[in-house]
Amino acid sequence: MSIFNRHAILVLEHSHQSFSVWIVEIIFRLCKSTLLICWTILLFLFELWDSLLL
Repeated sequence: MSIFNRHAILVLEHSHQSFSVWIVEIIFRLCKSTLLICWTILLFLFELWDSLLL
């Protein structure tokens, strides 16, 4: 684990831009894996809002 931490620190010190790209990549992968869940929640909220308006 310490080897991984050292590598991460080296990468962070090497370039802030690569760190940003790494963060974006992780967020994108998370969004891709949870996209179905997000759409389900959005549809549920939309249906709920629709029923509240009626």
